[in-house]
Amino acid sequence: MATAENAKVNIEAGQNPIAINSLTPDGAFTVFTASGSPQFSAADGAETVVVVDGLTTGGVITPTPATNDSVDFSDLTYSLAGASGVALAGAAIDLATERAAVTTALILSITIDSGGAIDVLSGIDGALNPTGARGTAGAPPLILVGSIEIGQVHLTDSTAAEILDTEIFQVTGLHVERSTFPVFTISNRDGNVTFITGLQPIHTGVVARDVQASYFTPIYAEVSDASDFVPPENSDSSTSTQVYGRTVSATSSTLNQGTFSALLVDGITDLVIQQKGQNLWFQFFPNRFATTNSILTQGKLGVTRSFPADDLISAACTITAAEEAEEVTA
Repeated sequence: MATAENAKVNIEAGQNPIAINSLTPDGAFTVFTASGSPQFSAADGAETVVVVDGLTTGGVITPTPATNDSVDFSDLTYSLAGASGVALAGAAIDLATERAAVTTALILSITIDSGGAIDVLSGIDGALNPTGARGTAGAPPLILVGSIEIGQVHLTDSTAAEILDTEIFQVTGLHVERSTFPVFTISNRDGNVTFITGLQPIHTGVVARDVQASYFTPIYAEVSDASDFVPPENSDSSTSTQVYGRTVSATSSTLNQGTFSALLVDGITDLVIQQKGQNLWFQFFPNRFATTNSILTQGKLGVTRSFPADDLISAACTITAAEEAEEVTA
């Protein structure tokens, strides 16, 4: 049987900053992953920032008072191409050309690009079909890549007239792409962002809007003279209640702290002491000469130092993790 004589523990000793860049979507536009699927650091000052293309605030569309075939919009802020922008309400949006083209019905999309320019995209004339496939008759048009949709106007008559409130639609997720919707979670372990529902593929090429992120990846260093590594793992327990004629039981799981020990040089300048209290990545290799197999975990480092008069200075270290350690194999 093997021993851990040649094992080693690596600790996140620094971070490599990665500038904001586009994440790669899965086929459902639900999971967006950073290149190489890196681990995201959670150390102090190493925040992962996710920027989703979309309207952030404002941008309310209303009919232009006493004016045919025209709408106004309020001041708005937005995110596009990994940056924030502002568009101030200015000239009204002229819809006369689109109005004149109506035979049966047209759905118009009001969009904004990264330069703050407002544009009107016209759908294909046909029986009104607001939920139909983008780019088909009677349905909304596909949105240009690099732009976002902030609302729709549905026209069913070619006669010049004031736009009605009932012809303007701005429901989030249906007619408006918002930077705050749908909500998402960040996986530091898998280097990705997962939305609660997939982003709508309503852009040219039947793709979704862009999701970008800036993040930090861990830089590892070995913990000198470490031993007795125990990864954070779940332990199961049960409780039972005696009822008439039988015993009823329930089970539960608890995520235990990871632990390891380390000998110290002076208990002050050592790597683990300098990193205590931080939320860090840890790698454990059962065999330092076979690095294809390891255990990976992220958690807050706790340290209890011991300064005996007749023995070596040491530290009992804990790893308080949010999830169970993961086995990594080649």
